[in-house]
Amino acid sequence: MVVVILALTRNSGSHTAAPVPPTPPLSAALSCPSRVDGAVTIGNGAGGTDSGTAAILGFQHGFYSERSGAVARSFVAPDAANVSTPEIIQKAIDEQIPRGTTYCLRVEQLAGDRYNVDLTEHRPDGTTTVYRQQVSTVVRDNKNLIYAINER
Repeated sequence: MVVVILALTRNSGSHTAAPVPPTPPLSAALSCPSRVDGAVTIGNGAGGTDSGTAAILGFQHGFYSERSGAVARSFVAPDAANVSTPEIIQKAIDEQIPRGTTYCLRVEQLAGDRYNVDLTEHRPDGTTTVYRQQVSTVVRDNKNLIYAINER
């Protein structure tokens, strides 16, 4: 389950992270202007279910901005194999993500349902980590939802 994996890799230090100099939290919060350039979307908005990109934005917004495992999981297909339950996601949020953490997404659509995602996380202590993911989506009940999140 990916959220557990993310929580464990955050603790173990074995994640792939680009070394970035510390960024003050206010600058981090302001450093993610929303924009779309062809197949690439950058931002951290609320998202939705009208596209795969919107579902990815919605999942991360629920995770980081709303700090809600239930909201984050609502952007995931019920039959997704490697995404945790709302309770496990909530535990990861509560135990691993300090309040005040901000984030920015770079979502590149590779094919109709496959995306490369760079999730840049800015913590209140000034540390910045980039998580590189490949996300696939699926349409269920006329909603685009996340089907899998894998490290890349």
